[in-house]
Amino acid sequence: MSKHIRKYFLLSILTFLIYQYNSDSLQKLYRRLSLHFWPIKEKYSECKSLEYSVRKILSTSNNNWSITTLNNRGEIILSVNGYKNMIPASNQKILTTAFALDKLGPKYNLNTKLFFNKNKNIYEIIGQGDPDLNYNDIISISNTIKEHYYKNDLDELRVIIYEEPKDNWWNSTWSTQDKLEPYGAPITRLALTSNANDQSINDPLARFDYTLSLLLASDIKDFQIIRKNHSKFNNQNNNYPLLKIDSAPLYSLLSLANSESHNFTSEVLLRVSSGTWNQEDSIKQLENWYQTIRFPSESIITFDGSGLSRSNRMSTNSLAHLLYRMDKHRHRRYFISSMSLLGYRGTLKNLNTYPEINGRFLGKTGTLSGIRSLSGYLFKDNTVNYISIFTNSVLDVENKYQIILKEIFKNNECN
Repeated sequence: MSKHIRKYFLLSILTFLIYQYNSDSLQKLYRRLSLHFWPIKEKYSECKSLEYSVRKILSTSNNNWSITTLNNRGEIILSVNGYKNMIPASNQKILTTAFALDKLGPKYNLNTKLFFNKNKNIYEIIGQGDPDLNYNDIISISNTIKEHYYKNDLDELRVIIYEEPKDNWWNSTWSTQDKLEPYGAPITRLALTSNANDQSINDPLARFDYTLSLLLASDIKDFQIIRKNHSKFNNQNNNYPLLKIDSAPLYSLLSLANSESHNFTSEVLLRVSSGTWNQEDSIKQLENWYQTIRFPSESIITFDGSGLSRSNRMSTNSLAHLLYRMDKHRHRRYFISSMSLLGYRGTLKNLNTYPEINGRFLGKTGTLSGIRSLSGYLFKDNTVNYISIFTNSVLDVENKYQIILKEIFKNNECN
């Protein structure tokens, strides 16, 4: 049997097993073997007229920009400092949401659960960081506890709320000022209104505790609410489920993260998808996933899931190729539709200077002080361009972004 036939035979067996058992580990092995047998080879289709036009738009600030554009065959048609590592800002969410969609699927729900431990006569509450958990949900938890308590004529009422240790609430590379803002709210499993109002909620567990206490106290005088580390929760047969509150399906959470650029949601998705709420371990799982996907990921340096960290680095070349790869994904429609729509929806709603490209670009914005990024899909007739643009310290960025998009849209030479 020849070497190539053996490769195809092995991958065919793995394909069959993945189809039969829907195994994540087998899928990972399949991807790694595919990359080993057929390494990534970037393709080029030089488009001099487009590059000339774009460099003219950038003028003397060329060195502060990085732009990569692929045509619908995945060929690089434009690269201006495309391999330069820069801060992606919220374009980091593109990686996180792709990871979540691939690992969890579009219909996955985060949930908040209430259990009754029959051996210890204790109510237990655990969560997965539902960004839409709200006051009405706490009312449901309280009413369920009270109903069960009276129905079973219990002698005492004790409630344990399980949460991550405080060291896991904020990313270690976020600035002190960012942690005070709503967009830098702590990442916890039990988060009322995503742990933010007009500012970040500094102690969200106390807020959850206080809210539940008020509701229980309306009918019950003596009770105790205990806080414990989530690692202490033991989901054994003596835990009887009383209530489960589901989040919106994952495809809606992707839209919240990408279209509305919601930091809390993207950070929760990173943790749930990786199977750990430890910051460093969740990032390692994300980086391991990069290595199973057919796109150039060597330049990516990751510190968080939302892009709030200024320690993140990646190239527009990597991100444009990931966009192309996700357009071939089995859940491609969910991923692409989670983006902002130029001139109509999300963070791109008010960027509508050029009517000819309104509604034709689905993408993700990114903003930090002195940093801008924009990446996504530009549609024209039956073709699509995969575009990623990063810039540092440049004035009038939003206007130039639209001019660049318009210039790529007008290009007929290399699609």
